[in-house]
Amino acid sequence: MIKMYYYFIDSIPPTVICPDNIIEDAVFGQGGSIVTWDNPQVFDDSGIDPTLLYQSHYPGDFFPSNQPTTVLYVYRDGAENEEICTFTVLINEGMAGKNFRSEVDVINLSAHQ
Repeated sequence: MIKMYYYFIDSIPPTVICPDNIIEDAVFGQGGSIVTWDNPQVFDDSGIDPTLLYQSHYPGDFFPSNQPTTVLYVYRDGAENEEICTFTVLINEGMAGKNFRSEVDVINLSAHQ
């Protein structure tokens, strides 16, 4: 009787579905905002969930205004294949609510001149 052994080498990294980039507006003077998101969806062809090795930021973290911030996740499967996920968080803090006249105010002022 001849015995045959088959060995499969997993060279395929996990599949990671990353959140979309996040752009939010902050209230003037707050210096940033707390941002939440759903964690990436991660799958592996082995059927075993990959391990999260690194996460740069967490849902609920405070992000500073007007500074694009890259959020990074790194995953590894059982065969040591790694995949990364990155997305950007940008908090816009402009002059909203400070020395600002709405379009309606401008129209009303023009009508009375």
